[in-house]
Amino acid sequence: ALAIGDRVAILREGRLVAVDTPEGLWSRPPDAWSARFLGHRNVWEDGSPFGPGPMLVPEQAIHLADTGVSATVTASRFVGDGWRVEADVDGTPVTFRAAEPIAVGTTVRVVADEVVSLEL
Repeated sequence: ALAIGDRVAILREGRLVAVDTPEGLWSRPPDAWSARFLGHRNVWEDGSPFGPGPMLVPEQAIHLADTGVSATVTASRFVGDGWRVEADVDGTPVTFRAAEPIAVGTTVRVVADEVVSLEL
């Protein structure tokens, strides 16, 4: 639907949750459930390593940095245009993209350039 529609609706339990352009829904999902339904991985309802409150942090918005939160890499998978890296930040899973693979067990520092506030 996101690839071919100019307007997309999200229904949950028979209730209309949102109607918007594919770009609008992807970049600003109305709530945590919708964000997960659309395929976002970094969705937190009770705060995250990047701040308080329900939020979404797109994979592409998390970057390696000299400062930031410490994360231990748990997986690194090639996804065509780079590597999807899964990491653990104090028991919280975080997924981000990298240009090169990062070995499992490596400790890195990451920052988030974009945080999207969500409703519950």
